[in-house]
Amino acid sequence: MTEELLQLNGVRKVDPDAEPLIQVIRPSVPGQNLVEWLNENADDVRDGAADHTLILFRGFSVESPAQFEEAIQSLVPDLNTEYGDLSHKVQNTNFVQEATPYPPDRAILFHNEASHTPGWPERICFFCQVPAAAEGETPILPCDKVLDRLPADIRTEFATRGLRYVRNFIPGLDVPWERFFATTDRENVEEQCRANGTQFFWREDGGLRIETDRPAIVRHPRSGEELFFNQILLHHPAVLDEETREDLLALCDGEFPRSVTYGDGTPIPDDVIEQVLQAEVDTAIAFDYEPGDVVVVDNIAYAHARRRYTPPRSIRVLLSRFVGDEVLA
Repeated sequence: MTEELLQLNGVRKVDPDAEPLIQVIRPSVPGQNLVEWLNENADDVRDGAADHTLILFRGFSVESPAQFEEAIQSLVPDLNTEYGDLSHKVQNTNFVQEATPYPPDRAILFHNEASHTPGWPERICFFCQVPAAAEGETPILPCDKVLDRLPADIRTEFATRGLRYVRNFIPGLDVPWERFFATTDRENVEEQCRANGTQFFWREDGGLRIETDRPAIVRHPRSGEELFFNQILLHHPAVLDEETREDLLALCDGEFPRSVTYGDGTPIPDDVIEQVLQAEVDTAIAFDYEPGDVVVVDNIAYAHARRRYTPPRSIRVLLSRFVGDEVLA
């Protein structure tokens, strides 16, 4: 897999005002406070959200993460507080999270937030407090369109076999299971796993292995359209360079801390993953952030990523309430 592909260099840059996928909302008076504007107009925005599931508020005044939180609560009143080991709450807010910490010289590949778990947010919201000095966009892709780019045989395999996400909690490596499950009680961990339909296996080294079966393709709860809804690219070792793959296998006794297979446990070939990434890059769009931008994304209809960047960069995140399979069409 080429470095150019892994860095998402082929993603199409767009002018948001000229891109039909994006509903751009600007104030009639530049610099108007977004909190005040949404207090008066949230119902109208919400009514139109069924047709515009990717909204960019641009040109408003949003001076802090706390203001971002207050503004979004007018539009998305049920926000999520915690997100497992990825929770990095911003000071002086109740719900705002830091964007995922990851080396700035590497891209974060496309994914639907928390789609590898039984519960995920309906919407994810981004606030650009400080745009990157260079690059650092948040590429976004419509999950129905990427399916059209996948070969029929690959699409059929994903539709019929689904996915199995595997996570190995290995002592001294990555996040310990005690932090992830917020308990040191093994019985409590087992109860949480059973409640989520997750298989669990205690390791001889004191670690834990969990397996979660999830679909790769779902139907949108409102439109009924088929969507490529998953985190394949964040879990498959094909996206790792050869040295990293070998180092992880050596550290983990022949297993990866995170991986994904087909739902029956059969490995997903590396060339399939490359075709998935190529299809997603070819489908995605990206635009340059401006200070104060607020982006509201339907997390089921759209996947997102992050391009590498030159610091500084400060993007804050809000997640709506978590839902499960019961909302799917």
